[in-house]
Amino acid sequence: MEKATSFANSINRGLILTLKYKKQPQLFLHSISSNTTKVSFSKDPESLHIGSITTPKLTSSSTSTSSIPGSGISIPTEETLQRLQITTSNFTPNRDFLTLLQNLFSTKVKDDMTYQIDALNYPLSYMAIADLRAPISYMNQRADLEDTFGFVHVDQFGEIVDGTYEPSETYRLCGYEGIIKLSDFMCEEVCKAID
Repeated sequence: MEKATSFANSINRGLILTLKYKKQPQLFLHSISSNTTKVSFSKDPESLHIGSITTPKLTSSSTSTSSIPGSGISIPTEETLQRLQITTSNFTPNRDFLTLLQNLFSTKVKDDMTYQIDALNYPLSYMAIADLRAPISYMNQRADLEDTFGFVHVDQFGEIVDGTYEPSETYRLCGYEGIIKLSDFMCEEVCKAID
């Protein structure tokens, strides 16, 4: 029985088209069916995913799909997936990923050079920990609430106070400015946690 399950899993994995999302190169797209694509920080389609997108209804006669010989299954082609735009209307977040992400920020944000440098501008204040998908136009600009992971307290020396991270309940994995984008440090931490 174990051998049969292993064989079935390897067949199913072979049916998944995986590629980098060109609009946000930290992310991978895993086309698991003709109308569902998982979005992840890992190239492993079985790792914890950020969420999923609903791909437009495709016909098997269309050049936008390819059929798995003998299976009757159609999946989007690589070209079709690369044209996909992840938006708030086609994205469904994975709450388990958001919980993991907030836990990582709670324990790791103080070690992230991106936010350490930013903290120098906020002595004796609270600082927003923002998603990097929306570029900041000027120093001390506050990110929109949907782009704010949470907040930390900064001491008189401009250092993040350990244990003060508070998650924001308004953060969205996919917002008006697009899909999540992490600092290099946090991206590495997420990849370690999900692989």
